[in-house]
Amino acid sequence: MARGPPRPARPLGGAARPGRPGEAVWRALLDSLLADWPVEEEGACRMYLTRGSGQDRPPTALAVLAPVPAETIRQRAEGISVVSLGLGVPADFRAAAPWLLGGAKTLSYAVNMAALRHAHRLGADDVVFTSLEGRLLEAPTATVVWASGGTLHTPPLETGILAGTTMARLFARAADDGWPTSVTPGTVDELHAADAVWLLSGVRGAATVHTLDGVRRGDGGLSARVQDLLCR
Repeated sequence: MARGPPRPARPLGGAARPGRPGEAVWRALLDSLLADWPVEEEGACRMYLTRGSGQDRPPTALAVLAPVPAETIRQRAEGISVVSLGLGVPADFRAAAPWLLGGAKTLSYAVNMAALRHAHRLGADDVVFTSLEGRLLEAPTATVVWASGGTLHTPPLETGILAGTTMARLFARAADDGWPTSVTPGTVDELHAADAVWLLSGVRGAATVHTLDGVRRGDGGLSARVQDLLCR
């Protein structure tokens, strides 16, 4: 895959206005970035809304468009190795403890990135966090989904995890396709016993977990169906 530096962020003048910019502003910003983007190259666009420079100045919308890393594409195609790591808090604690910043995506990355570095030292690609009592939470940058008993499962938000937009899209399309879905408290043992396990995120999509805590596992042929649902 051709690689290159990230496309510079482009603030959009029309977005610098009181209040939040509407859909038309975001679409115009995206169109300006895509105008000369090579059609054969997969890219990832991140959009940001800042508070502006303060002193009652209006907010500013900006976006960064960059090629999807080759490693991300490899993980999407070949699957990933995952280790489970304890987060050190009860499952029902973070939702009622906003000072821990568990629900703030932009501020919770210190522990997340440290966990990923630890996983890489162990020879794994990613992490599944567990609570103090062993309940499944989330991955550092992804949502945990597993298939068991003919149903797709994911942990409840009441554990303090972030809502996953890719997971929500998959569950909506799975329901339309006749595949039952459930928000389910789970454990690592249940992942080992599941028919398939995935980590879902916006850029990587659905990455099949082929190894969990050093134990190889299959996907029951279900990953192709998941990929198809996400691409519809």
